[in-house]
Amino acid sequence: LFAALTGRPPFPGGSMPEVCRGHLSDPPPAARMVRADVPDGLDAAVRRMLAKNPADRGTARELKAVFRRLLAAARPADDVV
Repeated sequence: LFAALTGRPPFPGGSMPEVCRGHLSDPPPAARMVRADVPDGLDAAVRRMLAKNPADRGTARELKAVFRRLLAAARPADDVV
């Protein structure tokens, strides 16, 4: 999702060891640092999904709820059914 939002991988590198090092030790990047128009809530959800500790990523059900809230907040009021 980070790459879809920003057009680049979250942990770029010139070599596979550099990419692996980023995945293992660098903090999850903020998509907003690459694209300022990424909403704060979406950026937070993406960073959560990139957390190093799997327990910090949340469950699919939790993430589904986060994305539903983000979509509801982004929907114009006249679109509410």
